[in-house]
Amino acid sequence: MGRTRPYTPTTVARAARCLHSWRQECFEDPTRKRKPDPGLALLMERGLQMERRFVSTLKGVETPAWDWKDWAAGTAATRALMGKGTSWIYQGPLAWDGIRGVPDLLQRVESPSN
Repeated sequence: MGRTRPYTPTTVARAARCLHSWRQECFEDPTRKRKPDPGLALLMERGLQMERRFVSTLKGVETPAWDWKDWAAGTAATRALMGKGTSWIYQGPLAWDGIRGVPDLLQRVESPSN
């Protein structure tokens, strides 16, 4: 059984601290996952608020239009923004060879890439 859920910055950060957490994220039944307690929910919300404040200070930020379900459409929207030279892409889904994820922020660089 392989990973079907997307990688997120939170998933990767947890894995760096606890490989058991990584295994749970990759292979355990997501319906068995506990909901965050009120304190953790508050920390998560504050983190999102801080992230949005930071992103609002950047010039040229665009967010791909997608429904968070259709990965083909989401990655196509991200690639379209990359193709037009968008300076910053916020929450742009990426997928390659069965791996998918949503980085918080992508920055355009002048180096060529695939």
